[in-house]
Amino acid sequence: MNIKTLKDEIKVNENDLQGEWAKQATLFLKYSLKMSKLIHERDNRRRELANSLLNGVENFRLKGEKLSEAALKRMLDSDEDIIEMQYQIDTHKNAVQAFEHKKKALEYETQLLIGGFFAEPKEKKPIKRKGGYK
Repeated sequence: MNIKTLKDEIKVNENDLQGEWAKQATLFLKYSLKMSKLIHERDNRRRELANSLLNGVENFRLKGEKLSEAALKRMLDSDEDIIEMQYQIDTHKNAVQAFEHKKKALEYETQLLIGGFFAEPKEKKPIKRKGGYK
């Protein structure tokens, strides 16, 4: 994931709320689907590695030794590919959460716009200055 691209996609353009709303769901889906794919790939890698380790354990069992569940978990958790995949998953989880925050910000910006918060003053009176009106 490119962090710079993510930062750009997270920014809210207050001058184009309609465009921001149009992009929001697509961007949220993009990062959610990528996160799901990464979780699936990580789980497959864990399963393949576990099967490989358990098949190799048959040699230990012949000697009377056992591989505990905790030892297997430690081996899986120390695999570099799994560690990198978990980092990518965590990064995508944070991106998805950031898009949830962006959605909330868009909701508030829209409410402010509808409420007239950004409106021009309703009554324009001349400003009285020393020595007369402007």
